Amino acid sequence: MSDFDKAGYLAKYYLLDASAMGVPQRRQRVFFIAIRKDLAEILPKSKEENFPLLDLTFNEDKIPFATIKTNDGNYRWTAHDQNVWNHRQKGDKAYSCVLQRVENRYSNFNAKFIYDNAVPFTLASCEASKMTLFSEPRRMCVTEMILSQSFPLDYDFGTDNPAKIQYVLGMSIPPIMMAHLASTIYKQWRKIFKNE
Repeated sequence: MSDFDKAGYLAKYYLLDASAMGVPQRRQRVFFIAIRKDLAEILPKSKEENFPLLDLTFNEDKIPFATIKTNDGNYRWTAHDQNVWNHRQKGDKAYSCVLQRVENRYSNFNAKFIYDNAVPFTLASCEASKMTLFSEPRRMCVTEMILSQSFPLDYDFGTDNPAKIQYVLGMSIPPIMMAHLASTIYKQWRKIFKNE
């Protein structure tokens, strides 16, 4: 924040969740919003802080996994996955729940279960972060990963390798999330600048 200040900007950070912005994924990210100090003087400020008024409250309907569920057959499945899936119980959130109950060990906590009626967890960049369907014995397929990140299905990832595609997706901000954020800031602040 001090670097923004030194560079001549007022800045504030926000914790936003993609699932409230029309993305079928619970993905929380921190965004820094900054504006040049000379432009910030034109905008009304809140009483609590020296930052222009900006409402970044998003309340889009949640999109459950069933909405994007498909099966392109492009996923990996191992004997370990099958064993965990065979011992799952309703309410298990991750492989670790099963392994702790069945084998008395706590591991594979990044391997999550996806429920059809719930918004999927954050799609991580590492292949070890498996997203396994609770309703059927398979992982999230490539098409479902792309849809959960709100990328267009014809996006060129430069590879057909599911692990590499997952890496790119996991390292990216969902395009719909960015579009909502940019258009909201533009609409709120541009309206004030037009009326001055």
